[in-house]
Amino acid sequence: MSAPRTYPQPPVTNFTQFDEDYEDSSDYDSEEDDYSDDYESGEEERQVAVAPPPPAPVVAQAAPLPQPVPVLQETAPPPITVTNNHATGNHSENYDMTEYSNYDAPHIVPVSPKNVKREHNTVETVQVEAPAIASQTEDAEPKHSVPSSLMSTPYARGLQVAVSLALHAGKNLKAGGEDERHIVEGLSKAFPQHRVIGKEAVGKSMVPMLTQVYPTWFVDATNGAGSLRSPMACVTVGMCLKGQPVIGIVFNPFTEELFVAADGFGAFLNGEKIRVSQSALGLAAAVVGYEFGKGKEKYKMLNAVGRIMEHGCAATRSLGSVPMNLCYVASGRMHGTYAGIVPSEGWKPWDFCAGLVIAKEAGCHVSAIRNYGNKEEYDMYCGSIICAVNASLVSEIRHCVSQ
Repeated sequence: MSAPRTYPQPPVTNFTQFDEDYEDSSDYDSEEDDYSDDYESGEEERQVAVAPPPPAPVVAQAAPLPQPVPVLQETAPPPITVTNNHATGNHSENYDMTEYSNYDAPHIVPVSPKNVKREHNTVETVQVEAPAIASQTEDAEPKHSVPSSLMSTPYARGLQVAVSLALHAGKNLKAGGEDERHIVEGLSKAFPQHRVIGKEAVGKSMVPMLTQVYPTWFVDATNGAGSLRSPMACVTVGMCLKGQPVIGIVFNPFTEELFVAADGFGAFLNGEKIRVSQSALGLAAAVVGYEFGKGKEKYKMLNAVGRIMEHGCAATRSLGSVPMNLCYVASGRMHGTYAGIVPSEGWKPWDFCAGLVIAKEAGCHVSAIRNYGNKEEYDMYCGSIICAVNASLVSEIRHCVSQ
């Protein structure tokens, strides 16, 4: 037999020594010594070459905006002189407020300036108007002040004080409050020699009679309180001089309507003079308002309305406030109104005084339902009233409701 064939064995590699030599080597970077290292380095170079860093963003410069055109001859608004917490405006030279300079009546809130609208992406020079203070100037809002034609009358001082107090009380009334005490104290402080009668202060007790000596104010800060949710409640302030009503102020804060009148000088609604038509309007074409008091004889009140409708009027209204009814007749919204069918309804002078002046100065005819002694002058203590745009309509209404 032949000897077995032997094959050459590969050399034994000392891997431990190789690792040690690799760690000790400081210039081990050749391609022949470590192919894998060179392969990884080449891979990194290829990755860098494939994904270069993004270029820096280019910031676009905006075009310069055009320069605003200057306003030539720009002038400031004229100054408004304010004295004693009231904007005096263009009053008459005879009007003097120094007599009650210590009285701190609530002043009128300035009116906000109008909003200025600008077009988008435009540059313009806009001159904003200065806030207008409520006064007797042309820029004043007339419904927040006494009409300028009344400021030269003998009643100017009383009108301005009473209007300021009524406007202040109207804000409280709109917010659900009551401000009769504020009006009474304000009038008493401004006019110490006057008598001031408030509805809440007197209540159901005997109302003091008018005198020929002292001017008397009648105040009701919540007239028509049952209609607070349907905005017909109002503040009324009226003054009697020598037993006759001479000043009337009715303010409805919900509709922002201020009725003002002075005996012999006209009636105004928000600064505009009002006057009823003198046409011969009959009951058949009239809008008639009525009010029910707290009397127990309800059937008599209902029968009166039924007779008015049976006679044939155009329409009927009930606003819930006698002064508002009188003001609506004075402003032409109704043609006639009445209240106090039965004596027990309980109407008092503060229900009639202010509205009576406004109605008469607007040209209305006023009488009582029961015309005691055929008096020419209306008596505020009689407890009833008929107001219409002409005398014949007053007679027709009385004929229907007094049966």
